[in-house]
Amino acid sequence: MKKFVAGIVVGAIISTAGTAFAAGTLVGKKVDGEIQITLNGKNVSNGVIIAGTSYAPVRSITETVGLDVSYSKGVVKLESGTTNEEVDPYAFYNTAEKINERIARLEENITRNEKVISDQQYAIDVRTKYLNENPNSSDKESIETEIEGRKRTIATAQSNIDNNKREIEELKDKLSKL
Repeated sequence: MKKFVAGIVVGAIISTAGTAFAAGTLVGKKVDGEIQITLNGKNVSNGVIIAGTSYAPVRSITETVGLDVSYSKGVVKLESGTTNEEVDPYAFYNTAEKINERIARLEENITRNEKVISDQQYAIDVRTKYLNENPNSSDKESIETEIEGRKRTIATAQSNIDNNKREIEELKDKLSKL
């Protein structure tokens, strides 16, 4: 039993050490939400909100607008061509290989979002069952608030799925015209 407790204590120390040393960075910060990033009405990528600030993946965004991206020794390098033209949000996806890669990523996003929906729905069902079995619970208000938050997460995930499916169809259309 002592070894078990010692293991838990050591595990807790190790798991929080990185967060303590990462003060001032995003490392260890909680992701508050996921957002869609669009260009001219077309879904480009997903980003996250951390501590009230939106963050977007540099590669997805810059490649979409036709910039070259590279990474070396802790520095992200962007190389530009002409940036004042009307931008096709799928301009980067100009070969069958790139289009199929993007479709595969979108399908992975759909699978992840379907898992989010499943997990959130399960948690809602468990919490609802608890409330039904314990109608006078002192936790009732906080559980109801939690359930509403989970429902919002489900709605966001479903919206992401719908947008990803639309983009897949648009990319398949572009693929058929190559």
